[in-house]
Amino acid sequence: VVKQMPLVIFSGDRVRTKRASQAVMKLMDGSTVLLKEKTLIHFEHPQKQAVESGTVLYDIRKQGSARGLQIATKTAIIGVKGTRFLVQEKDGHFSVFLQEGQLAIEAIKAEFKRVVQQEMDEFAAFKSEFERYKQQEQKAFKEYVKSLSMEAGTAISLSADNELSDIEFNDDVRDMFEELNQASQL
Repeated sequence: VVKQMPLVIFSGDRVRTKRASQAVMKLMDGSTVLLKEKTLIHFEHPQKQAVESGTVLYDIRKQGSARGLQIATKTAIIGVKGTRFLVQEKDGHFSVFLQEGQLAIEAIKAEFKRVVQQEMDEFAAFKSEFERYKQQEQKAFKEYVKSLSMEAGTAISLSADNELSDIEFNDDVRDMFEELNQASQL
């Protein structure tokens, strides 16, 4: 059952979707925001929203030279000027999937602990031996960054303790972007 409820949302308002429901919102600039089930978003002011829980997909129209939209999570601010992306919260972890455009992500408090794969090159001259060695001995290490830029087709996971890891798109995420395509045409 589809119910259309023309509502005006003001600064300070929160919008919540319940189980088995979703909401499509059109922003003043024509951008589309799709809230999936069990989502809570806070409209702090016209250019800043906070995703408190759940899954939100954005189709943001190009903002030009204006400051752009800011999306807040518990640990990061996402700067948006025109792009298509998804922000998802599950058990205190936030994931960001960027379908197109670019995002600038900045830590709110402490720097992110970015997990990076370290490759050992000790046996580069012995390629087959090196490949076997790399598979067995490849270790993760962490670097600390205050901000990062995301490119189209990339995704990250951000834990409550500021650990940031690269993740992959999955079929569920691709399906949600297809729903966003349909919602943007309304």
